[in-house]
Amino acid sequence: MSADIELERENKALRLLLARAGLESAEHDVARKLQQLIVEELHHRIKNTLGIVQAIVSQSLQTADTIVEAQRAIGQRLQSLGRVQDLLLQTKWIQASLSSLIAVAIEPFNSKGVDRFSIASPAIDVAAAAALPLAMVLNELCTNASKYGALSVPNGHVDIQAEIDPDGRQILLTWTESGGPTVEEPVRRSFGTRLIEQSLLSTIDGKGKIQYRPTGVVCVLAIPLAALQLT
Repeated sequence: MSADIELERENKALRLLLARAGLESAEHDVARKLQQLIVEELHHRIKNTLGIVQAIVSQSLQTADTIVEAQRAIGQRLQSLGRVQDLLLQTKWIQASLSSLIAVAIEPFNSKGVDRFSIASPAIDVAAAAALPLAMVLNELCTNASKYGALSVPNGHVDIQAEIDPDGRQILLTWTESGGPTVEEPVRRSFGTRLIEQSLLSTIDGKGKIQYRPTGVVCVLAIPLAALQLT
């Protein structure tokens, strides 16, 4: 009788060990697959970021008149890229609100104690994949305005209006400068212009158009809501 009891105990212990081994094996398989997904996602994001860095360096060198000017432009643009990445890190690289993204992009150009910007934005989130190119576009608009437009003079002002279109399919973002020097359309297309009107199209399926009105630059961005929120 005691032998039967002992055998049953051993069988029970064996079954527990086998069950635990199966569970540990399943957990290991899940962990391995999760690790693979993380590595693949990290590779994808690094590749996208390096693509943006490559465009920044290449276009900055092509459009700058001197090496010093190119170095300054590259540095400023990389700093802008870093600020957006810091913002995305706060949400584990998932998304950022459109209002916070706009605020980060214009922060270096917003003088303390001076209201240089008016911003109106709907409460929507922008996925990480769309946040970087959109922030770079806003940074370029700020850079151009600080050199030639409304932000180059003390009383200049920029109005940023973002709204969802009546069909609920697009975000319309309008950048309007006022109070700056009289604007003339430039002879040479800058990196910022190409980024807005071309790169934006290829990265987040949007459309961008810059108008050089005498009273100030106006830029209208039309971005599909689905592309803006696509992870």
